[in-house]
Amino acid sequence: MFEDPRGLVPQIIDRVELPSSATQIPLKPEPLAPEQLQALDANFAQTDEQRAVAGIFAAWTGSILLADLAQEHFHLPPEEPQPRRDEEDDEEDEE
Repeated sequence: MFEDPRGLVPQIIDRVELPSSATQIPLKPEPLAPEQLQALDANFAQTDEQRAVAGIFAAWTGSILLADLAQEHFHLPPEEPQPRRDEEDDEEDEE
């Protein structure tokens, strides 16, 4: 097939050199301005309508999951038809 498999396998890098900006970590983050804090609060605050929609969505997905699990658990495999032994015995008796 292939004579040299090294061309197919990715090469392993022994060492990684990070750029100088990645090695410098700031000691403390800068404090946010009051306008920035209000914008964050408005972005992540939930209204009653959003909570209701999230609850309805959670109930719907839970019921779908429960239906799938119940169907999988209570599903009986179809029975394979077995040949009747009475008919075979009758045919042998007649001969």
